[in-house]
Amino acid sequence: MDKQPATEPSGLSHTCRWTTRVPVIVVVVFVVVQFVYGLSLHHRWLGAVVMVERVVNVSSCRKEWFNQHVESRLENCPSVPPKLSGPIPVNTVERNWTAISRENSNVEPGGLWRPRDCMARHHVAIVVPYRDREWQLKVFVGHMHKFLEKQQLNYGIYIVEEALPTRFNRAMLMNIGYAEASKQANYSCYIFHDVDLLPEDDRNIYSCPDQPRHMSVAVDKFKYKY
Repeated sequence: MDKQPATEPSGLSHTCRWTTRVPVIVVVVFVVVQFVYGLSLHHRWLGAVVMVERVVNVSSCRKEWFNQHVESRLENCPSVPPKLSGPIPVNTVERNWTAISRENSNVEPGGLWRPRDCMARHHVAIVVPYRDREWQLKVFVGHMHKFLEKQQLNYGIYIVEEALPTRFNRAMLMNIGYAEASKQANYSCYIFHDVDLLPEDDRNIYSCPDQPRHMSVAVDKFKYKY
């Protein structure tokens, strides 16, 4: 009797093909779902970032608009500030930053200040090259804010610290301070200040004259000789 070739049952054949396709289909479906879910999260995250930026920008714009609106209604500050007293004491005792911050709580973040009862006549940036003189910096900051506020200036103090272990490059720090301050505000003039120089008379006005000038012509170290 001739034997017919053995054939694979049709049911088994379909079952085998199905088992080989199921993992592929499952993987494809999983990848598609994961991609769609990730894309959804990306849009949500991106939307959150944009929303935060918009809130910050709107808040900043509102604050700037409010300040300009209020200042536009103020009269100019007197040409001679009324609270000047002449020679002032200079306290060179080092204090901690917490005490200095507490005494100058009216100073805005970034070392900015302006009078609230009148519009300042001068918008001044004080640029201070600095490195490795923290105790002098503390004395300087504690002294200068009170000094400048009495002069009714709209000012900002910019401490430019050199972090590179190279020779102190004062001129480079001045240029950097000028560039960075210019990005933040439209200052009328710039005063380049040493951290170890403290004014002793509040009538030495840190204003913006037509011509450049030297602010420290008489220093105690040189017995105040011109």
